[in-house]
Amino acid sequence: IDMVLIMAVNPGFGGQSFIPSTLEKVKIVRSLIDDSGRDIRLQVDGGIDADNIAKVAEAGADTFFHN
Repeated sequence: IDMVLIMAVNPGFGGQSFIPSTLEKVKIVRSLIDDSGRDIRLQVDGGIDADNIAKVAEAGADTFFHN
């Protein structure tokens, strides 16, 4: 595994808002990645904007996608 993708919106529909509960998922997955000692990227996809990208990064994501 070289990347884990967490969806922050419901797949299939563009223009959705970020689901706030995603932040807890990002924290959990970041912890698992860190504990593994492997170089694995953590990407969050959907609803990323100027208002939430800092919180998502602080939670542990290092790759972002907004469509």
